[in-house]
Amino acid sequence: MGLIYGTNCGFVTETPVDDPAVTATNLDGHAIAIKAVAPAGATRITEIGWWHNNNANAGNFEVGLYSHDAGSDIPDTRLYVDNTNARTLAEGWDSVEVDWEITEGTTYWIAIQCDVVGGDVKTDYQNDGINRRSLDISTASLPATWSADATSNYAVAVYAVYDSGGEEYVDIAGTITGAGSLSGVLAVSNVVELAGTITGAGSLSGVLTIAANWQPTDYEIGRRVVAVGNDSFYYEDI
Repeated sequence: MGLIYGTNCGFVTETPVDDPAVTATNLDGHAIAIKAVAPAGATRITEIGWWHNNNANAGNFEVGLYSHDAGSDIPDTRLYVDNTNARTLAEGWDSVEVDWEITEGTTYWIAIQCDVVGGDVKTDYQNDGINRRSLDISTASLPATWSADATSNYAVAVYAVYDSGGEEYVDIAGTITGAGSLSGVLAVSNVVELAGTITGAGSLSGVLTIAANWQPTDYEIGRRVVAVGNDSFYYEDI
């Protein structure tokens, strides 16, 4: 498959599955990072992961995010770190759930570090022009600031799943009672207590005064709910 930026390295929208099947590089006691620009709309990272391509001994690994040193073209300040994670034994992708804020269009470095535990730990790399920087000296943790010990223009099998944020209401499953308001894009196919399926993209706004029980089969773009009550709903075209 190879390493493809946006699919199995750098910023991605979902967890990779397949073996990159390219060249292996040692991670025993090393830290390694990939340079990546946060995509348009990106607001946070929800997962960081990396590929290990051998049945290595169990051990700890760290994940982190760094700012960009434009002058030296290396990672700069460590912004976030999660430093206690158990490495799996089987070949495959290891991942960590995180909740780290990022800014679209900003250059970051996504990094991992693996402890030495008496067995080789390797990941994949590929010469495709995407910058990466690794510490090829022994390091027991992700450093607070990076060093330019080793530099090369390779992609490495390190990724970050990003979220575009926004107001999305996913499966509103409870009863809405009392006085309140609901607004924003509804990106769902089923709204349980609102008794029906809302298909397509639309917006819902207005005060909900009771636990409504209305049953539209299709909510159309351009209509606004203005009142709900007595098992009925009312809307106006906008």
